[in-house]
Amino acid sequence: PFFINVCKFLGIDEFIAVFDSDLHEGKNIEQIKSANTSTENIHKAVEGDLGKCVVLNPDFENLCGYTSTDSNKIKNAISWVNGIQKQNIPTKFTSIVDFLKSSEAEVELKK
Repeated sequence: PFFINVCKFLGIDEFIAVFDSDLHEGKNIEQIKSANTSTENIHKAVEGDLGKCVVLNPDFENLCGYTSTDSNKIKNAISWVNGIQKQNIPTKFTSIVDFLKSSEAEVELKK
């Protein structure tokens, strides 16, 4: 919720919060509670406006088809983003793309 609160402090009302649910198989009860608490805090920070939330379940890495336990996950994410073709973008990202297109930001998707 830190960056949500920064946006609110700066008077930025148009934002989107993208976060992992982190509810992987095999999580213990404490890990599940922690993930749920994080999600609840994000929902509180957006004051119940869940239209500003995009939850990646269980996380970005799994959604994009590689493991989240890989020590090179940041490098893999950058490679994935740089190499993805428009028609192969997971539908979960549609709301992010729509938000960016509707904002003043210029977004160019690869064809």
